[in-house]
Amino acid sequence: MMPFARAFSAPKIPVHLSSITLEQPDILRAHIETEALTDSFGERDPEVYVAVALDHAESEVSRGENGGQRLAHTAVFRTLFKIGSVQQGQSFAQDVQLKLEPGTDPHNLRLIAFLQQPHQGKVLSIRTYLRSHPSV
Repeated sequence: MMPFARAFSAPKIPVHLSSITLEQPDILRAHIETEALTDSFGERDPEVYVAVALDHAESEVSRGENGGQRLAHTAVFRTLFKIGSVQQGQSFAQDVQLKLEPGTDPHNLRLIAFLQQPHQGKVLSIRTYLRSHPSV
């Protein structure tokens, strides 16, 4: 079996994002939760991260092979926060408050929560929330 197929079919620890709200123009709040880490996952104390990314960005290239071009980008990483870890036999739940960079368009955001093995970097699970409507 190819490595990608093995990774795709491996059991994942479910991650949930909820209660996502924008407070003031620069504070994003969310609730991040995982299901219990059981022996069946074969992982030890994965770390929980949350990232904020821009859904869309553009750049003007002045030099090089793309000189004079306007390039469009998707899911442009802005900030990353480690918020905890999941202990064996337990679930994880935490409310987070994230400070957005000044001038960030709140309608152009992605919130990404993921679990990652410490030291090795293997991503065990991921959940993305795309801010596509103004009520959040």
